Amino acid sequence: MKVCHTLYIFMCFIFVTIPLYSQEKKEELQTVKKELKIQIEETRRLYESRIVELEARIAQLEHAKTRPDSLVDKKKTEDVDLEDIFKELTPTAQTKKDTASQEKESEMEAILKDVGHYDAPKFPWFPALLSPHMGLMIEVPARFATQRGGYDNINQIEMREAELNIYSNIDPFIRAFALISGGAETSIEEAYFLTSSLPYDLQIRGGKFFANLGRLNKIHTHDLPFVDQPLTMQNYLGNPELEEDEEIFLNYEPQYKGSGAEILWLAPTKFYWRLLIGMFNQFTDRGPESFYAQYLGVPEGFRVRNRGLKDFSYTLGSRWFFELGEDHNIRIDTYGLYDSPNRDLRRTMETLAFTYRWYPLEYGLYRGLEWTTELYANQERFLKAGTNVESQNTWGFYSYIDYKLNRRFSLSLLGGWSEFRFAKDATAYQLGSALSFKPSERQRIRAQIEYIDMQEWKNAVSRAIGLTTEDKKFWQFVLQWTVVMGSHTHTYE
Repeated sequence: MKVCHTLYIFMCFIFVTIPLYSQEKKEELQTVKKELKIQIEETRRLYESRIVELEARIAQLEHAKTRPDSLVDKKKTEDVDLEDIFKELTPTAQTKKDTASQEKESEMEAILKDVGHYDAPKFPWFPALLSPHMGLMIEVPARFATQRGGYDNINQIEMREAELNIYSNIDPFIRAFALISGGAETSIEEAYFLTSSLPYDLQIRGGKFFANLGRLNKIHTHDLPFVDQPLTMQNYLGNPELEEDEEIFLNYEPQYKGSGAEILWLAPTKFYWRLLIGMFNQFTDRGPESFYAQYLGVPEGFRVRNRGLKDFSYTLGSRWFFELGEDHNIRIDTYGLYDSPNRDLRRTMETLAFTYRWYPLEYGLYRGLEWTTELYANQERFLKAGTNVESQNTWGFYSYIDYKLNRRFSLSLLGGWSEFRFAKDATAYQLGSALSFKPSERQRIRAQIEYIDMQEWKNAVSRAIGLTTEDKKFWQFVLQWTVVMGSHTHTYE
């Protein structure tokens, strides 16, 4: 019953907050039409005058053109023999040289285009391959919350992340990406290669990267329409960390990234349809200091070396994209995970995401709306408190709306609810809103407020390890400032 009430309240929240698409006033439309007609008429007159000028210049050139050694002049003065015809038709050495030079330049341009250096100098062109694109992103959030104690980043200003992005076209067949992230500690967040010229629209990605699993997992935190990943996503894709004092605090590495490989295939259909399969070393950290070892326990015989193929983690995914018109489109993502490094640690998970986009052409990309809803279903078998093997099924969802008001401002709404992966009776939810302002394309200032209730998750862990339970819900306000230097882009999602 509690779940039904929660779902009912959340769906009411979603449908009430969906903005209605208002029609433009009739007078404004008429004004725009008149202005367009005037512009079209002026453009037509301009091109007509240019055409007349060009025709006059062509006539002058034809009249002034003289070629003493041409067949036309010879015809006026003397008879034309067969030798003169062959001389006129046979290209000279200079003509051959010019043609060969043009062909060579065209070949160079084609190679440069394949490599990806469209604006690179034509000569010498090889050094261009040795200059990768680089950029740096700096993100500084200030968090203030009604929660007492606990997390290190509450009621503080922190430099959460400085992200150095390096990418380059290695040759016409492969590209490479590297991302070094520094905050509390510095690490290689991503480093992988991606093929670009395999037959049958195939691609292979290999290295360390954010897996194609869920709608937002591949999107970096600073590119989200809100400050943090949704709580539901952290629950199912994140790696929890347990901090223990007088009470329990759950911190999450909010996304899944791992070392592995993916094969992607673009199906030859009229609509966009992409399929993928992935293989990773392990999905969740189960080392001695991990959340698994502290809360769930690690079974005897568990190993991460000398494993067979069945001990890897596997992902499957499919993405569809449909155009509903010039201004509307929808995207559907579905993914699955199979993770079984040990018979006592087996997990399967499925996700389904629906995204609707509205971007009116007359406003470019500076006005529009995106609405995404994603569902998670998780089936897991694990050791509960290191003693009994238990199996349980949990689920959760989140939904957000990102509305671009104009070129500078956007408004985001987020809500979500989820059962705790490791204790089905414990639930959590969040509601939040964010207002973003972009002074330029290189920086963004965002203010976000949200209400979070995840105390039942913490209490479930507290009861398992013998600590007292609490009843805490809290509000959080975040002011985030993000700046970008250089070429800092990620794959469009």
